[in-house]
Amino acid sequence: GDSINLMFESFVKPLNAINHIASAMANDDLSNNMGEQYKGDLLDLSQNFNKALNNLNALINQISESAFTIEASSEEMLETSEEMKRSTSEIASAISQMSDGAQTQVSTVDRSSVIVEEIRQASEAMGRKSESINNVAKDGVEKSNSGMIMVNNVTESMNEISGYSEKTD
Repeated sequence: GDSINLMFESFVKPLNAINHIASAMANDDLSNNMGEQYKGDLLDLSQNFNKALNNLNALINQISESAFTIEASSEEMLETSEEMKRSTSEIASAISQMSDGAQTQVSTVDRSSVIVEEIRQASEAMGRKSESINNVAKDGVEKSNSGMIMVNNVTESMNEISGYSEKTD
């Protein structure tokens, strides 16, 4: 009788641990893991469960880092846009000065040419930055979508485990 009880307890204890961790995961707590040592198939199950949980945490961290990268790129794009606005204001000022006379116009045209060249160069640089930001954003979206698929798969697996766990109670 005691050996049957010990065998039953050795099977139920890991299932209860999985159920406890799955319940915590359902409540957005990913800090638990199966810290106890098991043998045989239960050892494989606990190791795979801990690995899945660690991978999920790593994926969530990667998604967060991608979001921060996108935020920083957006801020950089905003700064570049503000620089272009200032440059455009300088051009408008230079153009109004051109009407002050022929001599002033020649001088102003020369200054405007330099400013226009700088704006052209800034526009090209902004175009390159925009393309880079767009690529980072696309990559972030792809990673986010991939992460959501993985999260959904893990959630489905946890729900199945929880369902099996409830059936054993």
